[in-house]
Amino acid sequence: MLRWYVQPINATLVLLGINTVVLAVFVALAAPSSPGYAEREALRIRQQAIQEARGSFAVTALVPLAGTVLRSRRGTNSRQLPLWRRLTG
Repeated sequence: MLRWYVQPINATLVLLGINTVVLAVFVALAAPSSPGYAEREALRIRQQAIQEARGSFAVTALVPLAGTVLRSRRGTNSRQLPLWRRLTG
């Protein structure tokens, strides 16, 4: 309806003004609210999950390294062993 009475650019500016007023009303309504119990609990759980994930990444990074070390010790041949181990083993 607005386009029948004003130019397109002016209609756009009027709609922009109306949207700005609606935005200001919602911002004014939301500003004084504080997070409730559920939001605080969700934040605590999220932070705890992030800390646990960081710890599991450290363990996950060590598993391939440990496997490599164990495989290298199992697969030793006599040329890699020191002389005193070759004579006693």
